[in-house]
Amino acid sequence: YWIAAAHGSRKPEFTGYYPGVILRPPVSMSASQGTVVFVPLSSVPPRVLATGQPLPPYLRQLSENPGPEKDRPVWAICDMVMTASICRLEKYLERGKGPWVPRVSQADFEQVLEGVASAIVPLRNMIEHRIRNEYVDVMAMAAQDHELRLASLEEEILERMTAPGK
Repeated sequence: YWIAAAHGSRKPEFTGYYPGVILRPPVSMSASQGTVVFVPLSSVPPRVLATGQPLPPYLRQLSENPGPEKDRPVWAICDMVMTASICRLEKYLERGKGPWVPRVSQADFEQVLEGVASAIVPLRNMIEHRIRNEYVDVMAMAAQDHELRLASLEEEILERMTAPGK
């Protein structure tokens, strides 16, 4: 979708119309209640590219432009997450094709989500903390299982070695 910036937006906010990746679809299709959460896209190369520096983690280049200009690179600006009323969404119009809604690949969508998590540090920290805790729990269970199996094997070997007639 193309998304119209909110009336009264001023730079460094997004102004005008931008394509965007919708992170959360509307709960309601009511014009007065329906909203989406989206990340804007831009085909203007980030300034940092000209310096040879790596992209900040909240800027993500998509593997493919979801719009009609497939050969034009596009970046998700993941530190500009916005909420918009569904009445600010506009479909792409293409001669001979009519209105249509482009889609990003699952891999690009996941890149956008990772960019958002990188832009919102508490969110990134929470995700890393959960992953770390889950990893610790899984490793503790694996270690416990390993110890139980070793004890069982030791007992089995001792039984065989000390069995009468051996």
